[in-house]
Amino acid sequence: MTILVIGDAIANQREAETPFRAGTMFKVAVNLAHLAREVRMVTNISEASDPQVVRDYAAAHGVELLLRPATSPVSAASNPLSAASSPVSAASSPVGAASNSVSAALTSGLPTPPPAAFTDAHYGDAHADPEESWDILPAPERGARKLDFDLFSPSATIFGGDACHAMPAAHTVREWLRVCRSTSTIIYSPALRHPRARNLDRVRIQAESFLQLSDVVVATSKDIRLLYGISGPENEFAAVAEHWFSFGPRLVAILLEDGAALMITASGDRLHVASLPRPFVDVAGARSAFIATTIDTLDRVSLLGREASPGLATMSMSHLYTVGAFATTARSLMTAHAGWEPLTRNELSEGFFEYQSREGLI
Repeated sequence: MTILVIGDAIANQREAETPFRAGTMFKVAVNLAHLAREVRMVTNISEASDPQVVRDYAAAHGVELLLRPATSPVSAASNPLSAASSPVSAASSPVGAASNSVSAALTSGLPTPPPAAFTDAHYGDAHADPEESWDILPAPERGARKLDFDLFSPSATIFGGDACHAMPAAHTVREWLRVCRSTSTIIYSPALRHPRARNLDRVRIQAESFLQLSDVVVATSKDIRLLYGISGPENEFAAVAEHWFSFGPRLVAILLEDGAALMITASGDRLHVASLPRPFVDVAGARSAFIATTIDTLDRVSLLGREASPGLATMSMSHLYTVGAFATTARSLMTAHAGWEPLTRNELSEGFFEYQSREGLI
């Protein structure tokens, strides 16, 4: 199975004896490679990273990085999506109206109906972030790059992280998703850290625009708290999932703070999947392990790839449990030790066997 990952390759290790730290999407890519998947990652090496550490670690773990050539930077001044090129007031833009509708969600504590259909005006000049420029390779449209992409033909495309939500990079991310939709199940994980308060409306709009191109959403309770100001209980998280289904996704997984997960399908099935009891030592890599294992398990139950994607909405409870239990097991195993190392398939299988034993299924 081939997989494309889109996200920031944040990674560094100051001293040989210190734990390796990396961004969520980079860890997803490495986790998938460790599960014997062929992985490419569209990224730009962050200024917060050690470039050599990123390249060496990716190469050592079998992840191919797709980077924009260093000789062709795109500056904020020359990019047509730059904020400086054509200011638009929030009051006169469709973004303003949409922002008001989602702002109401914070006031009421509940999601609002989706705003009117998103157009490029929703992601335009007024919301460019030249100070957050993340310059990734454009989506392949023709020639040798398009031929190479068609041969790679990813069965799944996973994206997310703060960098994906910043303009103008978000526009490029959407172009990649449109190309990938011909063959891929699209998986979106907001993976938000601490967006500046003045950008929260924009981040919400951007996140909901990504939902229109996504089949699966994997979010944490923290993501939902940042986007909508909702901290639970589970019924309110389920209401958020219903709100997201109105944009088009077919499956939503919500990672709860206690290690459990809610698995919800667009057809209305809902499952609470408990965590595997483990000491809670470090959250590093927990989300990425859950995402990677979700993708891996969806393939194992034949629910990955463009032709299979419609079946996600009506997947059986047995498949929903299998996907949720494997992914939750991976997350639990990751939190049990300090630092981060990718799980092997043997570790995952042994953990799932223990999980089934505790649930009385074997």
